[in-house]
Amino acid sequence: ADDEGGGAEPERVRIPVKRGLRFRLAELGRRQHTTRQARRWSLIVVAVIAAAYWFTQWPLPRLLSEHPDYNFYLIQPVIWLVVAGLALYGWLRLREKPRFSKVLVGIAFLAGIFHLAVLVIAGVVWDFGDSPIAGRLVNYPKNFLYFTTLLLGAEMARAYLFYVWKRWNEKAAFAGVALLLFAVGMAAAQWTPFDSMDQGFRAVGGRWLPAIALSIFCTWLVSYGGVGPSFAYRWVLVAFEWFSPILPNLEWPIQLAVGLAVPLVASWLVGGIYAES
Repeated sequence: ADDEGGGAEPERVRIPVKRGLRFRLAELGRRQHTTRQARRWSLIVVAVIAAAYWFTQWPLPRLLSEHPDYNFYLIQPVIWLVVAGLALYGWLRLREKPRFSKVLVGIAFLAGIFHLAVLVIAGVVWDFGDSPIAGRLVNYPKNFLYFTTLLLGAEMARAYLFYVWKRWNEKAAFAGVALLLFAVGMAAAQWTPFDSMDQGFRAVGGRWLPAIALSIFCTWLVSYGGVGPSFAYRWVLVAFEWFSPILPNLEWPIQLAVGLAVPLVASWLVGGIYAES
């Protein structure tokens, strides 16, 4: 036995600790970017988004014209996961960012259901048409993979870029991020010149302005609670578009009215419900 005051100190035994993904993410979050580092990383994310949009809209469809499944269900998911990973890396190293809120994500999801319900009601009142996207049931898991990875990359980038850029000017950051993600969300074919005035009204009023309103609302959700709420809201709408065999077939004035009014009402609903929760 050791003496009361002078025994040898017992040897310390090191217990191996399993360092999983959660530990590594927490460790990464402690190594914060400086302002200059965050600015540089945000420019890298923007450059990768621009390259991803260019590559997936022009060279990739031509390269894989005989194998479109590889395009939509392999290459594009990998590309947008890379975008999401780069944005997530920067997000974890931000000094200030909102905490993840399950309540706010749930409220945003319900707001997406509300938006969807308005679209369905409009389709009942006016007209429905066959979906040009929804395929056979066997393709649904592949479609899920495609649009979920695309949304994850876009919304993760939206959240990260907004919180980096708002350090200099919050209003400019809001407008810049909303316009950037609006542009990325539009297919290249929709940027072609208009052949007639009517086609211009259909494109601008029926697609562009509602898409801008949606991007503004999602950027507002990001400013409110990070990537979760905006991802949940958009996922509901895109899932309906990809999974439903029929979609509302609305004239452009109805599309414009719904596309502008619903995000405005949804912002009021989300803000009011979350403030009371």
